[in-house]
Amino acid sequence: MTLKRISTVLLLAAVCLLPRSGGAVGIDPSLKWKTITTEHFRVHYHQGAEWTAGQVAQVAEEVYPFITALYDYEPGIVDFIIKDTEDYANGAAYYYDNKIEIWASNLEFGMRGTTEWLRNVVSHEYTHIVSIGASMKMPRRIPAIYFQAISFENEKRPDVLTGYPNGIVSYPYVGVVMPPWFAEGVAQYMSPERQTDCWDTHRDMILRAAILEDKMLSYDEMGFFGHGSIGNEQVYDHGYGLVRYIALTYGPEAIGRIADALGAPYRMSMDGALEKVTDKDGKQLYEDWKVYLSARYATQMSEISADLREGRILADEGNVTIAPSFDPAGGRVVFLSNKGTEYARTGLFVVDRDGKNLKRLQPGVSSKPVFSHDGKKILYARHRRVNKYNAMQSDIHVYDIKKRKETRLTKGARASQPSYSSDGQSVVCVLNSDGTHRIAVMDGDGKNIRVIFELGKGTQFYHPQFSPDGSRILFGVFEEQSRHIAAVDADGGNFRYLVRTRNDERNARWLPDGSGIVFASDRTGIFNIYSMSPDGERFHQLTSVSGGAFSPDVSIADGSLVYSGYDGDGYHVALIDGPGQPVAEMDAATYAERTMGELDECADLKAWNEGESTAGFTVPAEAGGADVAPSPAPGLAEGAASLDQAVQGASLAEAGLESTDYEWTSSNLQIFPRIVIWDGTPR
Repeated sequence: MTLKRISTVLLLAAVCLLPRSGGAVGIDPSLKWKTITTEHFRVHYHQGAEWTAGQVAQVAEEVYPFITALYDYEPGIVDFIIKDTEDYANGAAYYYDNKIEIWASNLEFGMRGTTEWLRNVVSHEYTHIVSIGASMKMPRRIPAIYFQAISFENEKRPDVLTGYPNGIVSYPYVGVVMPPWFAEGVAQYMSPERQTDCWDTHRDMILRAAILEDKMLSYDEMGFFGHGSIGNEQVYDHGYGLVRYIALTYGPEAIGRIADALGAPYRMSMDGALEKVTDKDGKQLYEDWKVYLSARYATQMSEISADLREGRILADEGNVTIAPSFDPAGGRVVFLSNKGTEYARTGLFVVDRDGKNLKRLQPGVSSKPVFSHDGKKILYARHRRVNKYNAMQSDIHVYDIKKRKETRLTKGARASQPSYSSDGQSVVCVLNSDGTHRIAVMDGDGKNIRVIFELGKGTQFYHPQFSPDGSRILFGVFEEQSRHIAAVDADGGNFRYLVRTRNDERNARWLPDGSGIVFASDRTGIFNIYSMSPDGERFHQLTSVSGGAFSPDVSIADGSLVYSGYDGDGYHVALIDGPGQPVAEMDAATYAERTMGELDECADLKAWNEGESTAGFTVPAEAGGADVAPSPAPGLAEGAASLDQAVQGASLAEAGLESTDYEWTSSNLQIFPRIVIWDGTPR
């Protein structure tokens, strides 16, 4: 094993490799920390993150017996550190310290479907702690041992003690040899008895595109990060897929046995552990898995390849080119792209609808951009540094195209996903705090921000948009392991689901004349674009792609459709001139039928959540239920410096949990022994 590979293994931790902006993030000393103590965990959190901390404590204890049983290993007390000072989603496991960091914001990542974030990230990171702990060759206090032998030339002069070195042999012996594909794969697989993540449509899309276009990572490439945004996610995706194949072929217990085999003192490669459990090395398993995948996707593609309906590509320079919107005249498209960088940090771009005159307008834009009603301005969100500790939070900005000038509308609001009203006098957006979204409205200049709608702690909203007549607000909502489409009146009242099935429905936009909506859905196992009539009775499928189609927008000028598509090279922006003939037309009952069959591997997870309590996760009202009254704009609590600090989490007492003031502790001392044979003498 090379030193580069060893370094990669020792640094492995994060649940997803999303880029950070700016320098290292410091800890604000004004934060007041508390601790929740359970039987197997300590959860440390600061003010404003109480609800998230309570959920983490409950979920951790819930998944503890299932994950430890799979690996027959208990790591002892594990500390969780909860952070909610930034609009950033991630988790990291420091397995030599028995410590996990979790950011409260929910993950919204175009390479994966949407899950209950805290259940997912807690289970994922705790699986890292347990699986890697089970595979360690030495105690956690000794991460590695360094062996070295040095010999010297004979020196004949009596006044010279030692001659020049003529031989140096060095060998690091590390306590963990688990490659990234297996470490991340098992962390997403979790436990067969309790999985809070699943093989969703996004993951299947990435692997399907790689197989169909012969762009899979090789077995060796799965063993390290450093491939760029798409390649790094393929390490997760391929690793999860191969681990699932091993569990399917050799039984779930094979996962724990492989981890145990890695812990043998003499075993320094993954191949040895795989052979011990499966009688095949990694490359043999990889080739078997590819044969299985080829057959799986050949069957799936045989049903759609005869009538593919894909747009012409407008922009594909970056591998994350997403979130397109037409200007009012229909002649230009604005979108986000990571053009010029290997990672997922996106900038704001505009292009003519014929694909010419591509221009970058602003760097670091993070949410879907939209034009003003007159086409002179572009509205979006971007992350900005909010304090001297380099904390990055999302705020609303507007770009004046003629003046080439950006204006910041909010500061410290933690606001994202904005959209104008048709007259430009109002902006609707999403506010984020303690793992919870609220829908807010502000004046067009960013003043008079007020919350108009919320559904309780943990709810996630997406891409709110005023209807063309300004009377309704359309948005996405996540609950019960899937995303649906809903709307409220402009004042936040009269909440109704518009599309709520077992399918994942997302990225909804009003049709320009208000005659329905257009959105993305995975009802067939592949995300495509659909439209729905105003009465919800008729649905039209507008695309038929082999990868995936997302984030649609329809031109008011001629009904053309622009969307973000996925293929083996990543995301691109495509356009279908229109209005064209739909791929299929169906009634509501037909649309609601999920046609994935045996490929619908998230069905059990959804059924589990529907059949059991979600322990503190608020579930919205039933479809067609009573109206939800508009939420009043919350005033600032005494001593609160911002709206964010004023909205506190629910009481821990309701969950039977208690918190105490945080007491300072230090990690265990670790040692790296160096054993040297110095000119024949041990040292």
